[in-house]
Amino acid sequence: MKKRLVFLVLVLVSFVVILCSCSKPNNTPTIKYKVTIIDQISKETEELEFDNNIISLSELEIKEKEDYNFIGWSIDEVNIYEDERINIEANNIIYSLWEEKINYKEIFSVGSIGRIDIYVNDPITSKKTYVTGTVSASRDDYKIEDVAAKVRLRGNSSLSAPKKSYKIKFEKKQDVFGFGSDKEWALIANYYDPSLIRNFYAYRLAQAMGVLANVDCCFVEVFLNGTYNGLYLFCETVKTGKNRIDIEVDYDDDIEDIPFLLELDYKMISDGDPDSNGVENVDFFYLDMRKVNNKNYPIATKYPDTYEDITENQFKFIRDYVRSCYDSLRTDDYEEYFDIDSVIDYFFIEELTMNVDVEHSSVFFYREQGGKLTFGPVWDFDISMGNANYVNNYKPTVLMKDAGGGNYIFNTLLLHDDFRVKFIQRMNEVSEKILPAMFDSFTENYNILFPYQKKDNDKWTYLNKSFWPKPNYLVGLTYYEQIDYVKSFLKTHLETMKEKIVE
Repeated sequence: MKKRLVFLVLVLVSFVVILCSCSKPNNTPTIKYKVTIIDQISKETEELEFDNNIISLSELEIKEKEDYNFIGWSIDEVNIYEDERINIEANNIIYSLWEEKINYKEIFSVGSIGRIDIYVNDPITSKKTYVTGTVSASRDDYKIEDVAAKVRLRGNSSLSAPKKSYKIKFEKKQDVFGFGSDKEWALIANYYDPSLIRNFYAYRLAQAMGVLANVDCCFVEVFLNGTYNGLYLFCETVKTGKNRIDIEVDYDDDIEDIPFLLELDYKMISDGDPDSNGVENVDFFYLDMRKVNNKNYPIATKYPDTYEDITENQFKFIRDYVRSCYDSLRTDDYEEYFDIDSVIDYFFIEELTMNVDVEHSSVFFYREQGGKLTFGPVWDFDISMGNANYVNNYKPTVLMKDAGGGNYIFNTLLLHDDFRVKFIQRMNEVSEKILPAMFDSFTENYNILFPYQKKDNDKWTYLNKSFWPKPNYLVGLTYYEQIDYVKSFLKTHLETMKEKIVE
């Protein structure tokens, strides 16, 4: 009995001791883990403390921004775009990452139709000789009236069309429709494009993708000396300048490394367009690629105006740099010469639209002083998106290179696995973020354009006509069917690109 009593007392004492020890305060200090949160846009700083060194990024508070989308975090220069549990280390700095909200629906909307009134003193009959007159323009809140200008024809193969395109050159720079001030502007007739929208969608896609050099444009009705002349696409011309391709700098004869804007331009030597021909080593130089591609490429200058305007050393610098760019395509050194992001965006648009001219003409590229070769703007898409009756196997289910076309630069770069991976990543990004808005816009744009197109077709009657380069399957389609064909062509070829470029 006594032994049992002693045992119970010992158990009771042990329990009291344990209870007392548990109730004593723990003098071990709690470790606080501190991080600094910096907002990428506002640069506001916030200090946070955590009891644990492992946190979930979803615990961090995000303050919504009206003009930006939150895309993730950057921790010690490593970007994290999905929720992750991270280990906090001493003095971690975490940046909140944002991207500007872009209204893609607005970009792809035709919007309101403007009006251009041209009054000239003489008939406009030449692409080389301007006639004097005045130009008025109005669209939404933008308006200019009776501004002194010169006007001439523009284009190459389109010169033979009954509906002419025009180039306007104001005496002084004008900000037309909020596109930025410049003297030179273009009125594109789109006669050879029965949908009227091929150029519009290419230019707006470049704008949506953020291509540095892109062409602003909008639809306008044109009246010539008071007479209705049709529905046109009013747009910027391809040139250098503060509100165009801003690369001009002051340089003297002692500086070899000068900026330039060039064009791969077969018209310089085309037998079918002698009015556009140039003089070798004045307007263009040859980039002889016969050894690898059986082509002799004329590289025309847009800036400087002519190769005669610069020294022999400067001309040699430009020619040698372009030659080195082409030579690098078959090595691993191509990124030293090309701005790869611009190359990817440029040729994504050209391939998506299957622009026939990209092999030999209207291919623009430029170089800032000390920079890399940058591509853009995209230009001239009348003969694209299925509108070419002279190309074998020209259909949306093949890549351009497999239809005997495409551009040598792009075709060669696709042979590099690292370039192809980057191209596919960008293609998928554009497909997810941008193209849905473009495809959704076709019906709305048809509804806006239809009454204007009907008026245009009543004057020029092109829907039911057969002419170069319109394929037979486009002859006789209604305007709705023309629009729907372009949309279907782009969708089909996008899927082809996703399938065949990945291979």
